[in-house]
Parts: sequence; structure tokens; C-alpha cells
Amino acid sequence: MRRRFQELAAFFDAVRNAEACHETVVARTSGEPILAIILAHLLLGEDITLFQSIGGLLTLFGMAMYFWSKSRDARRLALQAN
Repeated sequence: MRRRFQELAAFFDAVRNAEACHETVVARTSGEPILAIILAHLLLGEDITLFQSIGGLLTLFGMAMYFWSKSRDARRLALQAN
């Protein structure tokens, strides 16, 4: 039991000290609900409602805008460095 606690403490310490990539956090928190809707439709036969479709499209559009702006900023910084 004590060893298990030490392993968990080491894991949480590593997670706390790790620097999470902001893009990963955005993609996971935004993309998981969309994936859940698609999997529920494919595996469970759930209907996809109009609001879910609109919300999914808006989420994908927002993610695309975020990643586009990040890549634009990275290109701008690379040009300034040269």
C-alpha cells in the first residue's frame, strides 16, 4: 500500500512539474466532445442533433482559427529572427 502511494505521489509530482503544451490542452478539451458524439453515433446508433452539429462545426472552426494564428505567429517570429 505504501509503495502504491509513493508511485502515485511521484506520478502527480511529474505531472505538476511537466509543462503541458497549450496546443495539446486545446485540442484535447475541444476535440474530445466531438469524438464522443461521433463514436456515440457510430457505435451506439445515437442521433446527432442539429445543435450538436452546429456546436461541433463552431468548435472545429475555433480550433482551426487558433492553430492558424499560432502558425502565423511562429512564421512571423522566424522571419524576424532571420
